[in-house]
Amino acid sequence: MKKMLHNPLTRKAHRRESWWQIYLPLILSALAILALASWVVVAGAQGSDLAPAADTALIFLLTPMLLFLLIPLILLGAGIYLTIRLFNLLPPQMLRLQRFFTRLQINTQRAADRLAEPALRLAGVQAAWRAIWQSLRSRR
Repeated sequence: MKKMLHNPLTRKAHRRESWWQIYLPLILSALAILALASWVVVAGAQGSDLAPAADTALIFLLTPMLLFLLIPLILLGAGIYLTIRLFNLLPPQMLRLQRFFTRLQINTQRAADRLAEPALRLAGVQAAWRAIWQSLRSRR
């Protein structure tokens, strides 16, 4: 296996950036959470009313969830709006399409009738001759 060669300058810059961008915010957040937890424990032990702090914490907990629910709500509203627009746009277009298919049906029926007419005439003439011939035979 080949040993990877690293540039010492970029490796040093990466370590410095990872300290400032990853570890420092993580440590500060952990310290802030510990400070808030200890404040709640001390305030609760002294008999303070923690309801306002609990209400505030609940608001902070619900806000991200409400923001994430805002996206589907916007998509739903856009879907409703586009559906209404489509319902207003479709009837005239569907009427044009229905008229086109009605004309197509009529013209197809006429063409089929014209194509079948010679065969039907021939069959009619044959039937007439057959009937005449049978009537002549039955007289004898």
